Amino acid sequence: MFSCPSCGGKMYFDIQSQKLKCAHCGSLTAVEDYQLNNNAEQRAEDDMTVYTCRNCGAQLVSPDQSAVAFCSYCGSEQILEEKLNEYKRPAKIIPFRVTKNQCRAQYKKILKKSFYAPKEFRDPQFMERFRGIYIPYWHYEGGFAKGPVETEGYATYSRGDYTYNEKYDLKAELKGPWHSMCYDGSSSFDDTIAETIAPFRAASFKKFETGYLAGFYADTADVPPEKYETDVLRHAATLGEESLKRAYRDKNINPSLPSNEKKLQALLKPEIRRTGPYLVPVWFLTWRKNDRVAYAVVNGETGKITSDLPVDAFRFFAVTVLCAAVLFCPLTLFVSMTAPTALFLSAFIAWIVSWIYRREIMHLHDHENHIFDRGYFIDERPGEISGKKAEKIRKRRHNLSAIGAVVAGFFILLVLLMMFMDYGDYAPAEKAQLGCTFLMLPAFWNLFRSLTFVRHMKDKTYVLEALSCYAGIAAAFWVLYSDPVYDWWYYLGCLICLCGVMITCFGLIRRYNLLSTRAVPVLFERRGGIDNAEE
Repeated sequence: MFSCPSCGGKMYFDIQSQKLKCAHCGSLTAVEDYQLNNNAEQRAEDDMTVYTCRNCGAQLVSPDQSAVAFCSYCGSEQILEEKLNEYKRPAKIIPFRVTKNQCRAQYKKILKKSFYAPKEFRDPQFMERFRGIYIPYWHYEGGFAKGPVETEGYATYSRGDYTYNEKYDLKAELKGPWHSMCYDGSSSFDDTIAETIAPFRAASFKKFETGYLAGFYADTADVPPEKYETDVLRHAATLGEESLKRAYRDKNINPSLPSNEKKLQALLKPEIRRTGPYLVPVWFLTWRKNDRVAYAVVNGETGKITSDLPVDAFRFFAVTVLCAAVLFCPLTLFVSMTAPTALFLSAFIAWIVSWIYRREIMHLHDHENHIFDRGYFIDERPGEISGKKAEKIRKRRHNLSAIGAVVAGFFILLVLLMMFMDYGDYAPAEKAQLGCTFLMLPAFWNLFRSLTFVRHMKDKTYVLEALSCYAGIAAAFWVLYSDPVYDWWYYLGCLICLCGVMITCFGLIRRYNLLSTRAVPVLFERRGGIDNAEE
């Protein structure tokens, strides 16, 4: 325990003063001075205890020997037990600069914009459960291999009535060092959360002193620094590319550089020369329900916040029914359309919902299989998705996400123009038939892709949710091409479509709540840590 030099009381790191403060007499002591001058208690500088959560296996480090009663990762209380383990000092640390009161204020701002969040999220006692933890990050520094970078450059300019295109042989020396961003070194801290609350400013790092941990805990690092080297070198090559373009910008010369990442790295030759285990401050607020947890996470240096906010399904559907009732009257009075057109629009709504559902299932598949959490795949944890397969999926998502959105937008515009523009001698029923024909193929694609993701999931109610909208579109297609005489057939088709939409929408809310929460982490297989890091 950090004992006060004046009265022997317990000391903690005070964020506002950035000093150690006595909880009893209020005296302040600089962190550096405490370690040099405090004789109230004899203790080793590196004598820190590793506490292990009995519920999830998370390992938290503290120099304070007092009882621990809360795990920020799984939300369990009274579950930490002491574990003797060697824990060496990291190189640097960013002390907490954001207070718990500031975290609560930031969190309340988010809740104001989230009407559908469960009511317990607004409980003042719940907001008191913000806990401060130092997260281990790997910080990379490096430079570029000696020797000039040789490439071609082009310049285009006009004089009078002539346009000149000139080609140059360029030879430039890239000078370092470069400083890459920090990467999360804890497998229990999801990389997607780490990226959301980034960055941590390099200028804020200080030499590590044990006193900064007083009143807080630090997670252990079990992700080796080599895990992120591919990303670091890619980032360094981007920095080198920007530097090279900047060097010739004043001369209006554009260097010719390869677009392929591997070829660009081979040309610029970035290299990692130093990595350092650093600790950065993070505030956690954990909400747990059954086997799922939701986090509100705050950058302890800048105050940047991200929050998982599930939806209260009852409140959501109550508001939806109320809005539908309010809109029903004006739509009935002022909007009129033929029965075939109404059926097509019902099928079109079902297609849009099926497309949204496919996207939701894809994100849920990636979420539950930790596709974008590189640190999760240490030691190739057992599961259907391996680290190598996850890397391939990440690249595919990055390359195809924008293309898919553009194609879907173009398709929606095309179908709507076809339905509501006057062309030829097509009757409304014939337009509806043609429009529904256009819907069938992309609807089948949505169904096929949804079922592809569903096969990786244990809950098979996904199949019913994916089939519902497609069944409605198929029913609309059959009714339109049967061309019945009575309108009630068309309205029956509308009812089937909208029932399918309702079933899928219920599924969307359930799946959204899975996306906005996480499975309770189980980390008992954790190995490594900053105990094997460089001093």
